[in-house]
Amino acid sequence: MNKSLIFAVLSFLILPGLTLAQVPTILKLPPAQLSVVAEGMGNAVQADGTLFNASSFNPALLSQAPHMVEAFGLGLNISNDIFGVVDYVQNLKFQEDQVYQQLSYGIANGNSVSINAGLSSVDDLVNHLTDKALQAGAGVNVAVKIDKHFGIQVYNSTHAFSQLWRGNLTNALLAVPLDSNSANSAAVSNAVTVMAVDIENGIEQVLSASQRATLSSDITAYKNGSESLDTFVSQVTSTFSTVDGNSLRQSILNSLVNDIATLTALLYSDTVAMATFDLDPFEKEIPGLTVGASLKLVNRHFTYDSFSFNNSSGSGNAFADTFTKQSTTRWGFDFGALYALPNVPLDFGLSVLDLFHSSGTVTGPTGSLTNNFMTDPAPTVVSLGASFHPAPGLRVNGEVDDLFSSTSLYDGNNSASKIKLGADYSLAGFFNVRAGFGDQNFSFGAGLMAGFFGLNYSYGVDDLSQAYNHYAQLSFVF
Repeated sequence: MNKSLIFAVLSFLILPGLTLAQVPTILKLPPAQLSVVAEGMGNAVQADGTLFNASSFNPALLSQAPHMVEAFGLGLNISNDIFGVVDYVQNLKFQEDQVYQQLSYGIANGNSVSINAGLSSVDDLVNHLTDKALQAGAGVNVAVKIDKHFGIQVYNSTHAFSQLWRGNLTNALLAVPLDSNSANSAAVSNAVTVMAVDIENGIEQVLSASQRATLSSDITAYKNGSESLDTFVSQVTSTFSTVDGNSLRQSILNSLVNDIATLTALLYSDTVAMATFDLDPFEKEIPGLTVGASLKLVNRHFTYDSFSFNNSSGSGNAFADTFTKQSTTRWGFDFGALYALPNVPLDFGLSVLDLFHSSGTVTGPTGSLTNNFMTDPAPTVVSLGASFHPAPGLRVNGEVDDLFSSTSLYDGNNSASKIKLGADYSLAGFFNVRAGFGDQNFSFGAGLMAGFFGLNYSYGVDDLSQAYNHYAQLSFVF
């Protein structure tokens, strides 16, 4: 994968000028393979050999692949949350200092209207920006089916994922009822106290102890809401000509924003080289039975950290540098079986991914989120599926994923989350419509195949972010 593309994706997702902070780490990395067609069918393709790269899901499906060569398959995906966040940020009217003044003034003067105005601004900001999945990804695939029983694939899947987590100040503000009618409530008082501490921290970054002592009355007035940020900065700069008013203002605002939300950023890129072999071991005794196996090498570049907002520089470069240098390589052996019922348009598929394998561990610096992090544990995942094709151009698939709960993808979910359903119908032989249900979410898709040119689109929930993503894939098959 071109590094410029990786960093372009990263720079789009991560706001510039970030420094490290600490937040909870929750990662559920999905399998490396990505098929836009499969996404549109809820990834229920365990027994469906009509996908060219189906052997990535089940090695026994290689002989069913409809083409000999997929010379180039470019896939892109982007989370649906991005559009709402970008639109909101472009029209952002939130002013941290104004909110603080509304809250502190409301307490000092018993003014519930002022308190509610401040809370409404925060509530709007939180709902539009925090706990949103900002994700983008790209992948390429080159696959060759050398003969009916042997094929090779090399593919890459690169993802950047970031999410804003609610900070201490946000939690304190959300604890206050939006229609607060008590200016003296403990929740309101606590929120203003948290903000006052943030403001004090911001002031300390610019003003010395002696300067703060000289301006103690202005600092007190600003913190209790009787003096605005503009007035406070003006007082400081008129008293001390050596103080940069813009730096003071930015430091205070940064301190407030840092406590509103923290951002986590993940970037990983998997490159997989795979050789697949399948055969009919009992062609006469059990016609319709195919078994297959794949041997693969997986290289993963990976970095994951958390950030807070201020004007410090260099951490974004450090993040990218860590991604470039931090990688693991492992091997894996997959097994699969496919049984096509004689005289019945029904196939059953079984796959055991990473039946034998090594695992990849990233060891980051002491204290970092990736210190001794098992970035690619390669659990043995057993899945069972069926594909029913009662009429030409129609496929209906079902699957139970991760039968023995060896991965973290379904932690905390009920057993129904492992059930996947999907359908694909071909119109006029070149246009396909798809629908799926997987991990208790719906997905939809469409595809166009004109000669050797293919274009597919899907809209479904991503395993990592659990948010809806848009997927598109361009391919040339022969």
